[in-house]
Amino acid sequence: MDAAEALVALLAILLGFGVVSYLFDQHQMSKFLPSFDRITSDQWLGIMRKMAGYAGVLMGAAIFIAGVFAYFIKSFDPVTRAWYDGLGRRLIETPWIAKFFLGHDDSWPGWQWFAVDFVVFWGGLAIAYKLVQFGFKDTVPAKR
Repeated sequence: MDAAEALVALLAILLGFGVVSYLFDQHQMSKFLPSFDRITSDQWLGIMRKMAGYAGVLMGAAIFIAGVFAYFIKSFDPVTRAWYDGLGRRLIETPWIAKFFLGHDDSWPGWQWFAVDFVVFWGGLAIAYKLVQFGFKDTVPAKR
């Protein structure tokens, strides 16, 4: 399975979870089982909202896992006699300024990768949080 097939499968799973979750939330599953023709645009919007929430959860998990791979996992290649992080980037000696202010250990991928990691990790978590907040926000007022 290549990356495109995996992406299509993931989107199909997200669509399925979004449809089922929305219909169960609305307690109208039996009404819509025979045909999806009767789903209104508001209901499709609710389904897309749920999908955005699930996509945010998956995005947050993926970014968190990538952060763990980038920061906590190291491997040594005996052929090149070099250290690599979990994302396959060659590690170099950390400059003293980074050790002093950022508390890095003995090796890191460099200033450029530090900046990219910082933006991708915190920016990705912020986007994932907003997607989850948008996707699982209660749009229908509760009946009393």
